[in-house]
Amino acid sequence: MADKSGILPSNRRWGRMLSLSLREARAGREPERGAIHGKNSSSPRPCPVTFGGDGFFPSLPVRHERGESRREGPSSKRTPPLPSPLLPRASGREGEKSEALEVTERKARTKSGEFSPPSCVGKRGRKGRTPTLILLAFVLATGCKSAQQAHGSWPRHRLIAGQITVLNLPNQERFDASGLWLLEDGNLLTLRNTHDSILYRIDPLPGGKEANLAPFNDCFQKDQLRALSGDQRSFDCEGIARDEQGRFYICEERGRSIFRCDPKTGRTERLPIDWGPVQDYFSLIDSNASFEGIAIGNGRLYVANERSSAIIVEVDLASLKVKDHFVVQPTKSSFFGLHYSDLCWFEDQLWVLCRQHRVVLKVDPATRRVLDEFDYGELEESLGYRTGLPAGLMEGLTVNKDFIWLVTDNNGDLRGRTGNDMRPTLVRCPRPDKK
Repeated sequence: MADKSGILPSNRRWGRMLSLSLREARAGREPERGAIHGKNSSSPRPCPVTFGGDGFFPSLPVRHERGESRREGPSSKRTPPLPSPLLPRASGREGEKSEALEVTERKARTKSGEFSPPSCVGKRGRKGRTPTLILLAFVLATGCKSAQQAHGSWPRHRLIAGQITVLNLPNQERFDASGLWLLEDGNLLTLRNTHDSILYRIDPLPGGKEANLAPFNDCFQKDQLRALSGDQRSFDCEGIARDEQGRFYICEERGRSIFRCDPKTGRTERLPIDWGPVQDYFSLIDSNASFEGIAIGNGRLYVANERSSAIIVEVDLASLKVKDHFVVQPTKSSFFGLHYSDLCWFEDQLWVLCRQHRVVLKVDPATRRVLDEFDYGELEESLGYRTGLPAGLMEGLTVNKDFIWLVTDNNGDLRGRTGNDMRPTLVRCPRPDKK
């Protein structure tokens, strides 16, 4: 993991090691193995560069003078020059012959794999080839991809609840909310991953502390989905999205399907997307570890694959082809690892709900850089669900210019110290990045 400067620890360590070796060489001493990894160290070398010999800085020569390498040791004798691919050779005819021989040897070593400098180190010309060792130390200390975002370099905020609303169960049936969508008129939609697959409108009661759940339209009826998928089992529907034509989308986890419904015509379809390019990220044994969130923006459909191999898949809506996949990682740590549980698109930014980290990430979809991180851990703890395990609860996310909404999928877990209240909770938080 990178530190605050964005430099990987292994690269920083090897940068210091090379600098130390160079100073030792200039002082006329050979670098000791124990000075790098501790006395009598046998730990493997993480650097991909092999310098020849035994592969661990064997008798590193210092500046060559007239074809010789001077090293001071117990006898202080001059020793024959040692071939080095990193330091300049002697000048003159003798030096040219030596260099020609060295080039031949280097080519042989490269072909055999013994000498393989990092791809970010360019070829050296015969002129101006000094300080290659210093250059290599700098590259290893800073990393080859200098444009890579330093982990945790983005702003971090704490979400505070401005409104907490308990959702009353329709027909007193368990309702595990999984997805949120904010309509233009200010109404919120959700759905559940048990019992049915339709969209529900959240109707707040006076005072805002409770809300009823009412069916919204005829989209995504169970019989429609069964006819399209050929699966007669119950569905595990997650996430809600909507495109510019007003069509709604949901993702179904167990069958790894994307369904689309046009409320104007009532037509529902299953999108024929070939998931082959990302098939290796799908669990073969856990059907409940797949599509968990969905978002649409700029002609792209984004799907969150959760848990076992957490990735965000990018699909071109016009061709229905998988174009790419990527991972964004919060700064905050999580005992249960990375788990994407919903996605949202707002103002050309992709918002990612990380359930086990208890954070929301705002991401630039073009560069995949994290722009902000919003921590709601204390908020979720205050809701009082008796989960039994320290697992996250939030599975619905939607955003506008003023607020961030979250909704729980508490899997039937009860809230409060006593009683049998298993209702899900909707939380509205003012955006701390918009002060």
